[in-house]
Amino acid sequence: MGTAWMLRNLVVIIHLSAYFGLCTILRSCGYIIPEISIIQIGTQFVASCVLNESCIPVYGADANYIYWSTRKNEVPKEQYNVVNRTLAQVTFTDTSVLESPLLCSILEHGQIPRTLYGIFFTLGFPPEKPTNLTCIVYQDVGMTCTWNPGRHTYLPTNFTLKNQWFAEQKPDCIPFDANNSCTIEAEHFSFFVNTELWVEVENGLGKNESDHIFLDPVNIVKPRAPDILNVTAIPELPSGLKVEWENPYREQEMKLKFVIRYRMKYSINFTELPSEDTASNRNFFTLQGLKSFTTYSISIRCMKMDGRGYWSEWSTEVTGTTPETKPSKKVDLWRQLTYNNSGKRNLELMWKKLEVSDANGIILFYEVKISSKATETVITPNTTLRYQLEDKKYTVNVYACNSVGKSPVATLIIPEESAPVLPGVPHFNVTSNNTHLLLEWKAPRFSVNGYIIECVDLLSEKRVIEWQQLESTARSAVIYENIKQFKLYEVSIYPLYNGNPGASHTLKTYLEEGAPLNGPDIVAHKIDKNEVTLVWKLLHPEDQRGFITHYAVVYSPNNGRDSFNVTVDANITECTLSSLTKDTSYLTYLVAFTSKGGTPGRKFTFTTLKYANGEIEAIIVPVCLFFLIFSLTAVLLCFKKINMIKKHVWPNVPDPSNSTVAQWSPQSIMQSCGKEPVCPENTITAVSVVEPDPDDKSKLAEQDGTVLSLEENSGSEDHSSGIGGSSCSSTPRQSVSDSEEGESAQSTSSSVQYSTVVASSYRGQLPSVHVFARSESTQPLLDSEERSEDLHSERSMEGSDNSPQGRHYFRQNCCSHEATVGSLHSAGLNTVSQTVYENSLVGLNHLQMLSHSSGSLEFSPAIKENEELEATPDSLQQNNDGQTVVSLDLLGLQRARESGEPKSYLPQSVKQSGYMPQ
Repeated sequence: MGTAWMLRNLVVIIHLSAYFGLCTILRSCGYIIPEISIIQIGTQFVASCVLNESCIPVYGADANYIYWSTRKNEVPKEQYNVVNRTLAQVTFTDTSVLESPLLCSILEHGQIPRTLYGIFFTLGFPPEKPTNLTCIVYQDVGMTCTWNPGRHTYLPTNFTLKNQWFAEQKPDCIPFDANNSCTIEAEHFSFFVNTELWVEVENGLGKNESDHIFLDPVNIVKPRAPDILNVTAIPELPSGLKVEWENPYREQEMKLKFVIRYRMKYSINFTELPSEDTASNRNFFTLQGLKSFTTYSISIRCMKMDGRGYWSEWSTEVTGTTPETKPSKKVDLWRQLTYNNSGKRNLELMWKKLEVSDANGIILFYEVKISSKATETVITPNTTLRYQLEDKKYTVNVYACNSVGKSPVATLIIPEESAPVLPGVPHFNVTSNNTHLLLEWKAPRFSVNGYIIECVDLLSEKRVIEWQQLESTARSAVIYENIKQFKLYEVSIYPLYNGNPGASHTLKTYLEEGAPLNGPDIVAHKIDKNEVTLVWKLLHPEDQRGFITHYAVVYSPNNGRDSFNVTVDANITECTLSSLTKDTSYLTYLVAFTSKGGTPGRKFTFTTLKYANGEIEAIIVPVCLFFLIFSLTAVLLCFKKINMIKKHVWPNVPDPSNSTVAQWSPQSIMQSCGKEPVCPENTITAVSVVEPDPDDKSKLAEQDGTVLSLEENSGSEDHSSGIGGSSCSSTPRQSVSDSEEGESAQSTSSSVQYSTVVASSYRGQLPSVHVFARSESTQPLLDSEERSEDLHSERSMEGSDNSPQGRHYFRQNCCSHEATVGSLHSAGLNTVSQTVYENSLVGLNHLQMLSHSSGSLEFSPAIKENEELEATPDSLQQNNDGQTVVSLDLLGLQRARESGEPKSYLPQSVKQSGYMPQ
């Protein structure tokens, strides 16, 4: 320590020399007193800086310009004290704040700092008194003493162990590396001699020593551990082992006592023999009461027999195995009952292997005896056995066999199917603490000889049954093997009544619950206007990870403004949401909850109906019923009032095809003639119409008397009506309208055309213009009208028989006698072309030939018999059916007028008409 301290001071001096310049020059100008290297922590320290008188003129400053500083900080001026012009002091009340080095400096010429001198120092404490000096004599090593050095001094400190026998001083013991212990070699102490021991300590601030102790080294001996020589089995004593060892001291040197401990090979707990069993000095011992065919680890230690000194360390463990004996414990036996396809019971026997300490050897096989009326014995090396049962009571006995003998019998009774079940435990509870399952129950009223605990993992595909058998006094059990968190287990307990199982008590539990992995998927079962029924399926047990406590149905409109939820019990799988808004889309999902939290399922969207189910039907059905009833009522009224309705809505219309006019055809004419017609095909009777003056219109009406008219009912005004009929077929001819533009007027071959004929006309009046008019009436020919026309026609004809002017004949060279000129309508003649002038008389009477009874119609005799009316080629045209239509030729009438023959002009109005047969 001293050498290291001197080297350190030398290094400090070298650094100071480099820092301050030449040491001799600095010495000549100033120095610090006291110049010490160690300062005690917590004490007051005063340092003085002495300035050389000769340096004052050089520096231009005296002691008033001296200032102090440490390594990092300048000392406050409050701690300065200037004694005179060459001496300045500084005072430190607490040296714990000092930092080496301490420097004395001066301000040269009042402003230039220059260091005069400095010192390096170490802070520390003086040594304290060592305490708790203890010494032990280790066999074959020496006497080792240890002590408590006290607080740390922060300074180099030296310890010395002093050893003195009476007045004889022994060599000092210097510890190595400040271990606070030191070993005195054996030759420097002796047994049975009192020895004085103490410790001295010293550093730069002082020295100290411990209390002196006096002892005999023989009383502080710690022997070495005995060496175990053998551990052997004793055939005559299957439960014992003989242990032999070697003592560390001969009996003459020191008598010892021993402690022996042992444990099974794979156990951590030792068993120690009582000290009184091994109190005497010995070198062997026999352990008894051990388990057969079991390996034990044995160790031993010793100390002085009178109890003074110290126990030796435990010896190295040595193993030994006890001899094999027959098993000392019966096997744990249980069963599982199942049913096959034929309805018979299948028995699966299960038993557990014996512990090594209970097997007392190597189990070679198991002997199973199944007894009903007869006994069947099965030898198997396995721990399971399958057997098919009848509906009988069976007793099963199982033995575990080794090379020495059999174990005690394990018995199990299988009752008949119809046998009453024995009572189970009245109370059973299972709790979990996240590491194991704790089972607690109450015993039945009847005496039992054991319990069977079953634990089944319900989520495992194999459904392996973990079970254990407990004593009859057990009221609780712990299951900690092969169980995991978030798994569902089914735990059952069966009391055993002399091997006959009672009723089971079963509970389901989790080692540790968690939130579900996911929530159920939700679907809409029934959607209505203001409500919806949502259904879902229960979660799979693997996804539950705990007991489902409840569900929460969360729903909200798609606008996301509001959110609602409905709580549903865990055993319910549907929920009806009501008070919804019609024709609105909703977003919903289901949250499944356990005691550890909830997990939502997938989201589902549905839209409520605009109308409730049956609402449209409730409106449509009454309306339809109303219309049905109304229709039926109307039909019934129509049937009841059919005649009145027919009279006002659709009067009887005769079929023109069956009328007399329909008979006016070339065929009828030829029949009336009795021979072929001699008229050329292109020859038709020309009709002349005289247009009376408007002033004479009234006169005409008075002279003519009754005017017969037939009005036609036709669906189209464009169909032309013809006057009279021709025995020769002719094609329709285009008529000239009053606007001098040609219009095509056609009628079907089935139409019947009508015209009106005025019975009398002005005599001797020659119109300057030939006017042809057609009937535009579309009124159908009614029965009343037909009859009325016939009447008028007959009267007109009767009135004209007496006067030559009253009868007008229209002759046609068809036969030798007067041919009756019918209607111009025929199979080949559909239209009559006519020219209507703008100044034609609007009120002209219609010209019509009437002769229903005789089949002929006569006109003025001014028209000669056998007068032929020739058709000009211009009057021949083709209709759409390919038939020839002949127009009324005015040339024939003109030639008749030029020849001077009397002429008769009949005012007429011809309207287009057509009638479809009904």
